[in-house]
Amino acid sequence: MPARRDFVEQGTALEAPKVSETLYRSIVEMLPNAIVIIQPDGSITAANSQTLDLFGLKSLSDFLGRNVFDFILPEERDRVESDLGRVAMSEKLHNQEYRLLRKDRTPFWAEVSGYLIPGTGEKPKGILVTARDISKRKSMEENLRNLSVTDELTGLYNRRGFSLAAEQELKHAHRTKADLVLLFYDMDKLKAINDNYGHAEGDEALKAAAAALRSTFRASDIIARWGGDEFTVLALDVPKGSISVLQHRFDETLERLNGAMGMRYRISFSVGMARCDFEHPLMLQEMLRIADAAMYRKKLGKRIR
Repeated sequence: MPARRDFVEQGTALEAPKVSETLYRSIVEMLPNAIVIIQPDGSITAANSQTLDLFGLKSLSDFLGRNVFDFILPEERDRVESDLGRVAMSEKLHNQEYRLLRKDRTPFWAEVSGYLIPGTGEKPKGILVTARDISKRKSMEENLRNLSVTDELTGLYNRRGFSLAAEQELKHAHRTKADLVLLFYDMDKLKAINDNYGHAEGDEALKAAAAALRSTFRASDIIARWGGDEFTVLALDVPKGSISVLQHRFDETLERLNGAMGMRYRISFSVGMARCDFEHPLMLQEMLRIADAAMYRKKLGKRIR
């Protein structure tokens, strides 16, 4: 807001003889943001009523005289202390984002700016800080980040999320000489489910399949809906011979699912595999190509196109 910027940045507004204390307080109270004056050591000497809402306080007496670091998440304190030190040296602090604490100790995100208040001689009167709650914006940003790497229907990684996570695990496996297995699953006859029972039922089948994959593999394994009716799993630290145990476990999970849900159709998959070990290191795209080709051969063997 331009009016606020002019008022705050001019610092000398606090000293202007033409502005009475009453008018000054009225202007500060009209501003939508919390306004706090602190000393270089962090002690709070003044605040407006918006500060009460921001920190969940009932009275300014609960705030004044306290140290500002009482209201800052411990992980943020070093950064805040460094930033306030620069403000004390006549630098301005513009729109920095910190995690602060309400009176009940719940954390929240705030956007903070700070300005030095000139005093007489070399000693400043303090630091004027403005703050506003940006928790909703940060939550929306986090949701957007999650949407960019997860599949909305199943909650698994999407293709982008899988590729990012799998590339990191492959780099780690190459360094540590660990064995990895990539499994490429294709749901059998999803088109028939959609055609006979509707796409809503097809979506339920996909969600059930995702749940079966989650219950079969470990939390550390990377599971994704690759797209459409295809799923991928990068299973970590899988010794030779144990992949058949995992596949048997998945088949048993599907059998229980098909029996418990009393479906008018059966959920089944065709699956292909590619292994990466320290004797035969592979890049992600090569593993995907090998596993996809193996899956397609299995599907042809079932005479499913």
